Amino acid sequence: MKLVLDTPIRKAAIEITELELREPTADDLIKLGYPYVLNQNEEAVFVPKIIYNWLSTLSNEPPSVIKKIPFNKVEEFKYRLFAFFTLSPEEAKTNWAD
Repeated sequence: MKLVLDTPIRKAAIEITELELREPTADDLIKLGYPYVLNQNEEAVFVPKIIYNWLSTLSNEPPSVIKKIPFNKVEEFKYRLFAFFTLSPEEAKTNWAD
């Protein structure tokens, strides 16, 4: 998946305009945990720190770069990642590839 940044961010002397994210794996889930918890109404509540860890892992970028990503792009990533936990495998894969 490509996460295109509306506003470029800098990593040393490099300007980053998009992040290439690999597909999540079971190993990622074991290491990072679910990016959400269920509240008493069984609604998903996202955990920002875990979302950022997923983003760093899947993009292979350090946290110092991830912290510079505009909030709206983190939100986009969050919902596309959430699809892996809520949609069928085929739908999730299609959602990730778009």
